Amino acid sequence: MRLRSLSPALIRRVRPGLLVTVAAVATLAAVVPAAAWDGAVDSAPDPGITARLSNVRLNNADSEASASRSAPVRLSVRYDNVYNSSGETSFVALSIGWAGQPGPIGCVYNNSTTVSPPGPKSGTVKNDGSAPFLPAFKAPAKNGSYWLQWTATTAGCAKNAFNTTPWVPAADPNVFTIGHLWVGPRVVKNGAATASEIRLNGTPGSILSTAGATINVKIHLALKPACTTCRYQIVVGWATDPTPSKCLYNGVPGSKGVDADRGAKLIVPTVTPGVSYPPNHLVAWQIRKTTSATCDLSAWPQGAPPTNPSRYFLSHVVGS
Repeated sequence: MRLRSLSPALIRRVRPGLLVTVAAVATLAAVVPAAAWDGAVDSAPDPGITARLSNVRLNNADSEASASRSAPVRLSVRYDNVYNSSGETSFVALSIGWAGQPGPIGCVYNNSTTVSPPGPKSGTVKNDGSAPFLPAFKAPAKNGSYWLQWTATTAGCAKNAFNTTPWVPAADPNVFTIGHLWVGPRVVKNGAATASEIRLNGTPGSILSTAGATINVKIHLALKPACTTCRYQIVVGWATDPTPSKCLYNGVPGSKGVDADRGAKLIVPTVTPGVSYPPNHLVAWQIRKTTSATCDLSAWPQGAPPTNPSRYFLSHVVGS
């Protein structure tokens, strides 16, 4: 998969009604909550496809929202620079779905990019019945943390294929993740561990920060494993890094388990220009049972975090 950069000469919406130029982002405090995040990508199977999604609104809020189980979810998405350079009849379908859930749930664009007037296409779609390939849909039926992801293909968007197969999580969630939906309580469960009251720099939800900045990750940890005399380690870091960064917990929970606040400091990565704009970073956690008293940060103990966003992703940082 080959990535294409987009011009950074744009205006980013940090909150509905508040416009911030890219040049001014560095002056913002790192605790400013982030709104919609964006992805720019050339995607297989046709390397000539470009596309960008932005201004994602879930339930008329920003790109992070809450919903009850099986409740209707309102979605609005902006698409820009949608183009297929392969030929006049070439097609582009931009499909979306909840990572790891049956999908896709719809397409935000499904057409040739050479229809009149020819050239890159832009627009805004909503799942309110006005877009034929973006139907109304509901939140997942189980409580949990669900991440909205997208992909671009030339295959076209088939209505009869909606919600039929698992929507495979994106290998690079920093580019393909555009939204986050909490269903029920705002907790993330991973085996015997439960993270609640998830905060970055004291702020619940996503935040805006800058490359090289230090952020504070804090959770309330409930750990009640079957083996009360075993040692467990819980690590945290950036989801696309090959190894975790810090240890959130390293100990033996005992018969009472663990019910306490835990935290760690992470440094916002520097990304290669053109990979994603703005640079996105997913915070992940994982757990292991071990006999070692030394926290092992040599590898993610449960495999690459992008393989299971609902279990391994805690929150999100929009960099600059």
